[in-house]
Amino acid sequence: MHPPVSIPPDNSPQQEPSAPADPLRDSTRRIAHDLNNALGIIIGNLELVRMDLEPSHPAIESVMEIRKATAQARKLVGELLTNAGSTPPPAVSPSTPSLPASGRAQHILYLDDEEPLVFLTANLFKRLGYRVTGFTQAESALSAFEADPMQYDLVVTDFNLPQSTGLEVASRILAIRPLMPVILVSGEVSGTLVQQAQAVGVRHVIYKPGTVDDLCRAIHQIAGGL
Repeated sequence: MHPPVSIPPDNSPQQEPSAPADPLRDSTRRIAHDLNNALGIIIGNLELVRMDLEPSHPAIESVMEIRKATAQARKLVGELLTNAGSTPPPAVSPSTPSLPASGRAQHILYLDDEEPLVFLTANLFKRLGYRVTGFTQAESALSAFEADPMQYDLVVTDFNLPQSTGLEVASRILAIRPLMPVILVSGEVSGTLVQQAQAVGVRHVIYKPGTVDDLCRAIHQIAGGL
């Protein structure tokens, strides 16, 4: 798992030059990211199934075989992203994951435009002892936050959102509650993105992980310091 990237108060990273437009490269990158999200949903739901089964259950073997296949598929997605000049996703371990200890009932606002991913991640967070309110639309998440900003302990938002970005969401949230811990999640964490997040006031930028349980570990690590 890629560790969370804590944003330093000084020494901002230099902006990186943008590559010339390439329709084939951009199409490959978009398809690879969509496949990456789909695989993350499959892997995360496998983790939910595994958590519901006794270690001796005969279906565990099948779950782990599926996990091995998704790990191989994730490697292929990584090759596509590398060829497209993008950041490949973290590797997926085919071994049985071990989720962190329970949270302390902190209330997380979670925003991602992929409804299956919101459902999945919210379920995993809840099993770890957090309260979760999930959203697939930025305006809905912002309206809920504006109505009662003090009910939330942590905001987690994806960077790529329809008709908006996670940075725009973070900016509006921090305008309401400047000390609100906001975590930005992205499949590509560049120096430019970290610099932009720092300017907005985002506390952490983390890689959109290869598995949803990796995301739970990262959030648990950050939430533990709240």
